[in-house]
Amino acid sequence: MSKKKKSFTEMKKEAILKKQEIVLSEFKAPEAIQLTDEKSEFKVSAIVSTYNSERFIRDCLEDLVKQTLYEKGELEIIVIDSGSQENESAIVNEYQQKYNSIRYIRTTERETVYAAWNRGIQAALGLYITNANTDDRHREDSFEKMSSVLDNNSDVGLVYADSIITATENQTFERHTEVGVLRRVDYSRELLTLFCFIGPQPMWRKSLHDRYGYFDETFTSSGDWEFWLRIAQGTKMLYIPEFLGLYLHSTQSVEHRNSEKSTRETYQISQEYIPKYLSTLENIEAALATIHQMENNPLHDGFPIAPAKNILVQLRDNQKEFLQRLQMNKEAILKAQKRVLLENPFVRVDKVMDYINQADGHMANNDLASARKAIKEALRHAAGNTQLSGMVANILATLESL
Repeated sequence: MSKKKKSFTEMKKEAILKKQEIVLSEFKAPEAIQLTDEKSEFKVSAIVSTYNSERFIRDCLEDLVKQTLYEKGELEIIVIDSGSQENESAIVNEYQQKYNSIRYIRTTERETVYAAWNRGIQAALGLYITNANTDDRHREDSFEKMSSVLDNNSDVGLVYADSIITATENQTFERHTEVGVLRRVDYSRELLTLFCFIGPQPMWRKSLHDRYGYFDETFTSSGDWEFWLRIAQGTKMLYIPEFLGLYLHSTQSVEHRNSEKSTRETYQISQEYIPKYLSTLENIEAALATIHQMENNPLHDGFPIAPAKNILVQLRDNQKEFLQRLQMNKEAILKAQKRVLLENPFVRVDKVMDYINQADGHMANNDLASARKAIKEALRHAAGNTQLSGMVANILATLESL
């Protein structure tokens, strides 16, 4: 008697359960996991992180199962219960009984939202990832619209769109009371370095985590911004100028509850990425002009920009001081060139100038370490002439003080 052939649905369920068992029993740190580009019937995986959000979870799931992409069988929903003290599990279980492709993973201890996202991403079977916050809602074709843009733009790694703001819990995109809007701006890596305009409901390629790693779990409210800046090294992002989501404005949100820590995280991220992406004096001046415009007509929705401004001002002042001193010393060296050669014909003034010009280029890229190294080489070649060595030493002292 031949063995009964399993249906596609049965095989899909078995694959999902097997994947979930692996995640629950053998979860490893993000950096230890190697993702594969295996094909999947799911196009999108929606990650729902929940902690004490029982009053939101039912409407959140209702919102997701009404997505056109879910109705086509191309969306999976992964709920990460981060040690919640409330009864989300019973509601999720109720929906699991009625709907396929809803998975539930619970941790015994509370984690940051970024640790929960990392768990969900590693369990995800979809090609694309989106975070579905329990208190936010979506236009019914939101996920289909965003995934279609990614399908048709292979050079784009992340897409984001506009949101409508509501102050009333558990309203829907179709029936809500609008209190404002979050209109985004076209993507610019330089602008993203100043503040996070991506918004609360982006969608990105899962494969980005192969190349850039996962969200930094030590952050409480700015880990998404840090990751967007990390992938900005080689990833194009695209703005969809349509209202695809409903955003609940709440004073109980993570960034509002921890405003002081949020500001510290902003400063930490600015310190790392402003020198990397806004290194030239021209870019610094342009960024400061943008911040001035933002202060008068804020686009940043209350996002703290003071840290970025302070760091930019310091970088600008350092650049200007160095360039002024460098120019003065270069002119002095050129004027003294004949006298130097008469005093010691073995001193290679041209080599000294070559290294000084190299240092100039390194400073344009805000690479202090390389600039110092070049000036030390210039100092070595200036040995044998007291006047020339003194001039180069002045440049080195300026660099060491920065």
